[in-house]
Amino acid sequence: MELPKIKIDKNSPLEERVIYMHFFLDGHDWYLSEYDPQRRVFFGYMVPNEDYRNAGWGYFSIDELDRMRAKTDNEVVRNTHWKPKRAIDVDRIRDAYTWRKNLKEAKRKLAS
Repeated sequence: MELPKIKIDKNSPLEERVIYMHFFLDGHDWYLSEYDPQRRVFFGYMVPNEDYRNAGWGYFSIDELDRMRAKTDNEVVRNTHWKPKRAIDVDRIRDAYTWRKNLKEAKRKLAS
């Protein structure tokens, strides 16, 4: 499956973006939405080591995935059973969004 090229679409909510591929390694998850083949850079959502506080949208490269592999001596695995779906329909992404929303709500309550 070929990923769409990286674009900047500020009118489209991130949670509505389609996640075309999923890679994982030792609790780290990368959900890929777009790709720039010339720079070898992906755009997508990352959940580092099941840490929702540091999860988020951003750019990451094939080289970064290779460095993760080298640190752990394990392979970054592509989920070959993955079917494209909206980001908000991906459990880990939805959980991170819910966690962040609940954290913002708790902070707002503490401030008032």
